[in-house]
Amino acid sequence: MLSKPHWEKTIERARESDSSVVLFLQDTTELDYSQRQDIKGIGYIGNGKGRGIMVHSSLAVIPKPDNPEILGLAGQETWMGLEPKKEKKTYRQRKKENVRTEGDKWAEMVESIGRTPLSTTGSLWVSVGDRESDVFDDIKPSQALGWHGLVRICLHRVMTTASGTKSNLKTYAHSGEHDL
Repeated sequence: MLSKPHWEKTIERARESDSSVVLFLQDTTELDYSQRQDIKGIGYIGNGKGRGIMVHSSLAVIPKPDNPEILGLAGQETWMGLEPKKEKKTYRQRKKENVRTEGDKWAEMVESIGRTPLSTTGSLWVSVGDRESDVFDDIKPSQALGWHGLVRICLHRVMTTASGTKSNLKTYAHSGEHDL
């Protein structure tokens, strides 16, 4: 892989940084080749009517108020979207059937970057994701590697609070009665 040495160097720079926080900004880009009927072997994108390639990237950044320091690309993966199924399955059904979803990319990217250096350097690593990354089963492996997460929530999910009561995540987040 041509880019692997760059990713390794970026992760090394993040590990050696004296910054208290390193952000790993993750997002997926769709390369749309729908107009190119002559291209074979590409997958489905968007609502399933488009054709192209999915690219998931993680950019390592040290946040500074006036001028963030970009360390580099910490990882990148491409994949082909599968043909959309007529039958909608829940997230748990797909996981049970061991079907890989786009949400899996978030945790897999963190796992490929590796354990945080928090215990040795005190540097906090944060995976930053958009609303497609709000799948808690994919956040748990990241926590096991010492990562923190900043996620824009998309769905009105049900959660269990630390006291054991059921709540709605958006309502709970807006209540201010917690330390997230």
